[in-house]
Amino acid sequence: MEPDVEYVKIADLTPEARKVNLLVKVIGVEEPRDIETRYGSKHLAEATIADDSGSLIMTLWEEQVGTVEKGDVLQIENAYISLVRGTMRLNLGRYGKINKLDEELEDVSTEPNMSFKVYEGRSRPPRSGGSRGGSRGGSHTRGGERGSRGGRFGKWV
Repeated sequence: MEPDVEYVKIADLTPEARKVNLLVKVIGVEEPRDIETRYGSKHLAEATIADDSGSLIMTLWEEQVGTVEKGDVLQIENAYISLVRGTMRLNLGRYGKINKLDEELEDVSTEPNMSFKVYEGRSRPPRSGGSRGGSRGGSHTRGGERGSRGGRFGKWV
């Protein structure tokens, strides 16, 4: 474990959380399943992770599926929160990492489960690096209709 890593507690996570590091224990892993997204079929599994402040659902995508099991202690680096139907999920994305540790993390709490809290009317903040409007083509979006964005977070108008 890297001594200079600053860990965030699960209970302190918000829907806007980005580039977070966590030290957690896996307390459950759901069966993998396939879902249809606007990018095609994707393979995923959800794992419930916990620390001493609470628990949260972490989504494992594609090659991440099957890499963790109940009881594993994980150092998660550079993860982010996304909202799925208004509830928080931890994701790794392309820059995140999971490291399994050979240590115990006994003092974990399943409550509160931060994935059970519903954030109504919230959507993912715009990604940095520019906007979809302005000099790059008006209000056209990849999501289909002009001036709105569909997808798992509802429409942005």
